[in-house]
Amino acid sequence: MTSEERQKRIADNEASFRDINERLEEGLYYLERASLLSGLTPDQRHTLVRMQTDIAYYRGRTLMAQALALLQQATEQLSLAAKSENLHQRSAQQMILEVEAPAKALDEGLRRSVHQLSAPLQAPPLMSEKAGASGAADGGVAAGAGSALP
Repeated sequence: MTSEERQKRIADNEASFRDINERLEEGLYYLERASLLSGLTPDQRHTLVRMQTDIAYYRGRTLMAQALALLQQATEQLSLAAKSENLHQRSAQQMILEVEAPAKALDEGLRRSVHQLSAPLQAPPLMSEKAGASGAADGGVAAGAGSALP
């Protein structure tokens, strides 16, 4: 990846994060204003609190994605400094040696949290679906009664 492509990617990421943060902040602002309204029913207050926690989740997730992008950018910049002869080459090499393993572990943890763990949970199949699927698969024989299921 060239330096120009890298700079373009960084700028695109920063613009995207700014847009998302602005929208989340605007939503939170309106929710806070709505919570100040007099005459809200308990159900309406409960809905506002639920919406505020939803926004808190998305803000946290966005911050995790930003942390991941910043970590990648910092590692790339240190690698560039460590590969060329300059005043900071030795320092950059030492920093990379010191933080490479923890940064990689953090990178993997952030990726997992943002992309895998934050995905919506899949609902377990209904008992009737399980029974129908297992009955069709083994010709109507119950699991454990002569079936080859582990």
